[in-house]
Amino acid sequence: MTPEHLEALLWERIDGTLSAVDRADLETHLADNSEAKKLAEEVSGLADFLVSVPPVPSPAGLRAAINGALAGARPPAGSTTTRSVVTHRRVTDSWRTRLLPLAAGLLIGAGVMQLLHMGGAGAVMESSVLGTMVATPVQGTASVVEIELGPGVGSVKAVCDGTLLTIDAVVVGSAELQLVLETTVGNLRLVETTQTETSSSRLQSYDGRLVLIADGPGTHRLVAETEDDATETRLTVMIDQQRVAERRLGQAVRENQP
Repeated sequence: MTPEHLEALLWERIDGTLSAVDRADLETHLADNSEAKKLAEEVSGLADFLVSVPPVPSPAGLRAAINGALAGARPPAGSTTTRSVVTHRRVTDSWRTRLLPLAAGLLIGAGVMQLLHMGGAGAVMESSVLGTMVATPVQGTASVVEIELGPGVGSVKAVCDGTLLTIDAVVVGSAELQLVLETTVGNLRLVETTQTETSSSRLQSYDGRLVLIADGPGTHRLVAETEDDATETRLTVMIDQQRVAERRLGQAVRENQP
């Protein structure tokens, strides 16, 4: 017995249209085949779900339009007319009449929800859109400082996570950018420096300071580590030897913030 024929008989049994001869054949096949039993359970579960769905009235004229479209449809060329296909088609037509109200109800519900979002619930939709535009705060103990250097210059982002400091600089102009890291207690240890292939930079270290000098456009990263996560570190940003920004980083700064 093919899976298609078996499924058709299972739907007929649920519909109550299965003949006595076919019922006997079906019971015998189910008793001898575990895969057939599994398919029978799936069909039965699907039927129970469809029956449990509450009926929803369809809009006026929708059923007539669907029936008209189905009546005018032509069968595919070269289709067979075996018993399994004919039986399955008859059972499908029976269940199609039950699924029409469900499909129409889902369509109406989707339309109503869309209208609500466009009209009375506009404030909710606007709030959702705005929520995606708000920056997400960094979780845990990390803190982030962002510095915009202005149009045609670039930006700097500093992330302090425990003892680790990561400074990312994006330079879009031709100015010389200097990043100066210094700490009031202890020493700074250089972890790494990276840059894009088309950019150039150099690193200097003196008096407990780490200085990254970037020439021209590109992306640069400076990673350093302090001796203690309570150490306060100062970041100074300079453009063409002129100081344009100064920020304090570290656990001590975060604890003193309101």
